[in-house]
Amino acid sequence: MPTNLDFSITFYAYIAVAGLTLIGLVIFGIILSKISSGKFVKSCKTISDFANETGTIDDGNLEQFEATCLNESTSPVLLEGWEAFKAARFGYPSEYVDKTKVLDKFNAKKFKLGVLIYSLVLFVIDVIVAVYAILTTREYEYSLVIAICSMLVPLIPLAAYLPLKPVKKAEAAFDQTMDDLDTAVKLQRLVERKIDNSRLNAIQDVIKGVILAEQSKPIPSKKDQLARRAAMENIADDDLDDIREELFEDDDMTFANLERALTES
Repeated sequence: MPTNLDFSITFYAYIAVAGLTLIGLVIFGIILSKISSGKFVKSCKTISDFANETGTIDDGNLEQFEATCLNESTSPVLLEGWEAFKAARFGYPSEYVDKTKVLDKFNAKKFKLGVLIYSLVLFVIDVIVAVYAILTTREYEYSLVIAICSMLVPLIPLAAYLPLKPVKKAEAAFDQTMDDLDTAVKLQRLVERKIDNSRLNAIQDVIKGVILAEQSKPIPSKKDQLARRAAMENIADDDLDDIREELFEDDDMTFANLERALTES
């Protein structure tokens, strides 16, 4: 028979597990509020709405834009990037804002790991309490049901916090805001550069002159072509004759030298 002490230990153990679970929910809720993307998303929406409604952000409404959209709820990284763009006035605002740094605040990996470890520790404690309760109060008909239900309590933080993805909402809002801002902002300083094309034009005129000169040459008649070919062949024959004469002269000199050498010997 279970004693009153057994029931008391079991009861207070279950209460302790439930209390620790509640405390964990509160603590993790406070931590979650620090990494929640709600304010950031709202701030991004304000910027997008202003950009879409006005259509253009230039020097004429720059002060109004900053007073309406940039405040303490705006990401410090976004503010820093905006100031850098405003000073440079070149490119687009999104090129000056580090997306990784902006979204790093909303990364919930460490938060979820903490929730998982806390819940698992409470679950192990609750299993030990449930086993003790079953062994000591097994004659009580509801002891098994109570033990099983109690083991579900530490899993409440997992169900409450693990599905949350604050970085997803923040990323979607950030991307949309940067697109709207890049489209609306007209603060860039456009630098006009004069290119001297005089040299290119001169070269082009020379090329055109060469082409026209070649095209203006008369096409030689067939008779002229045959005469030119015959002249080239005559020149080639003369060159061959000269080469033959030089070779024969060399052979005669070689033969004479050989004959003189044999006579002397």
